[in-house]
Amino acid sequence: MRLPPIVASIILCGLGLAASSVSTSRLHAQSAPVRTTDVSTAAGVQAQAITLLEGCWQRRSAGGVVYESWQPTPQGLDGAAASFRGDARGNARGDTLRGWEFLRIGANTSAGAGAGAGVVSLVAAPNGQNVHAFPLVSWGSDSLYFSDPAHDFPQHIVYRRTSEDSFLARVWNGSSAAQVTELRFARIECTTPVGAPDARGISRTAGQLTRAVAIRQSLSQLLDSLRVLGRAPGLSAAVALPDGRVITVVSGIADSVGMVPLTPTHRLLAGSVGKTFFAALALDLVAKGRLPLDQKISRWLSDEPWFAQLPNGVDITVRQLMQHTSGLVRYEFQPEFARDLVADPLREWKVADQLSYILGDSAPFVAGTSWEYSDTNYLVLALIMERIIGGTAYDAIQRQFITPLRLRGTVPSVSTQLPLLANGYVGANDPLGLQGAMLVNGALKVNPRFEWAGGGYASTPEDLARWAQQWYQGQLFAPGALAEALNAVPARGLGPGARYGLGVIVRDSPRGVAYGHSGFFPGYLTEMRYYADSQFAVAVQANTSDGRAIGRSLSAIAHALAERAMDLSAVP
Repeated sequence: MRLPPIVASIILCGLGLAASSVSTSRLHAQSAPVRTTDVSTAAGVQAQAITLLEGCWQRRSAGGVVYESWQPTPQGLDGAAASFRGDARGNARGDTLRGWEFLRIGANTSAGAGAGAGVVSLVAAPNGQNVHAFPLVSWGSDSLYFSDPAHDFPQHIVYRRTSEDSFLARVWNGSSAAQVTELRFARIECTTPVGAPDARGISRTAGQLTRAVAIRQSLSQLLDSLRVLGRAPGLSAAVALPDGRVITVVSGIADSVGMVPLTPTHRLLAGSVGKTFFAALALDLVAKGRLPLDQKISRWLSDEPWFAQLPNGVDITVRQLMQHTSGLVRYEFQPEFARDLVADPLREWKVADQLSYILGDSAPFVAGTSWEYSDTNYLVLALIMERIIGGTAYDAIQRQFITPLRLRGTVPSVSTQLPLLANGYVGANDPLGLQGAMLVNGALKVNPRFEWAGGGYASTPEDLARWAQQWYQGQLFAPGALAEALNAVPARGLGPGARYGLGVIVRDSPRGVAYGHSGFFPGYLTEMRYYADSQFAVAVQANTSDGRAIGRSLSAIAHALAERAMDLSAVP
């Protein structure tokens, strides 16, 4: 599949293809894409870029349709692209291939004090972040040429106007003509619907592309303003719009060593938000009649050597595990567990080891008569599910949910080395006794396997926002199972009026009922929400577990971002 220039410049980076040392003159000789003019200032070239690209465009092919919108903003020329599956007439066969992409052509803010105001120092920056930017190396009356031979792919991008109503993008990987991809776009009206309904029949318009640029800019400014209220190293967020588009924004750093900027592709440990993946697997089994909610867990676990010592064991049902009404307390907050974790942080944990910290204790209440949040419930639930499916819960979740939904940023936290994991910073008085930065030489200093079904995943806000929409719209399992999941009981300790269903926190908000989950892992906090009335979803992650360092609660930040997106989307 050929990729739009924005997607090519963002998504295809880092695919590991060999870098090219092709020279500017050789590239020009191959394609003659640029006619250098006397435009010699950044302001002049910025104006030329606007002349070349401003407006709305589309590209149709047998494989699908791509829409682009380029609009000037105070920060530069912002481009947004969405790619849909479909035929040459724009009839859709699926959802967005890669969501919502942004490219900013603007001043190189990393150029340093030595670059004077009149010096041309523009870059094409994916998601507005100069750390991955392509420098502008040549330009003309009808073209712009960005190049970075050290980049994995692409190394070169040329935008060229071929007529008043069309432009050509050329993307190079390497030096030969065979390694050039050409992408031709035609102008469309920014306020005229262009068809291409998505899988749910929602009409996409070029005007929506234009609006999304404004929404992202506003969300980015809001996230920046919220982060500076506290001391959080970084905040990463995503808002999923009702039609499935996702807008990502970031603020701050991923690692204080080298001041590495946080990007939308950085993963963060999601803590208890990972329970929603295990709950989804359970609800799928419920819908298929393989996991009766009101069945006693002794049906599957009575032969375990530890079962007789499990508090309330003979009385607990599957529903009570999922709803935290079983009376099982948290193994991970037992003083002995914290002591052993600090003493041997890389220990390989088995469920029997984790349960040993609560075996033989008295339950705080009779099963089904009260509520107390506990990761222990989901460890026991996952044991049952693995007996039913005859395999690992991780494999089943990957096969049934993560791979089909293309949640590429979501991975099981089963190793101390997780690709693209942002460093997390533990707050004071950590309940597990950990301190400081969580990554040392690129590896977690504690084995995250101790969490397992109590969380068990690293993810990105983009993936979690998409996941929330699918989960709480009932796209993952039969409607009856979703109704059971949302039937919630009062959950003391989760805030005023909070209720808990089957792996879902239910809260009332000024924008109506919200479904979702919160997550804690040492060094990381996560909040995921779905607003049923408006069909917006939001996810926010922080690379600190010190709530006071953030300035405002992560749930308040998530709600503020969702409200801003709702309000801007409602503007005619």
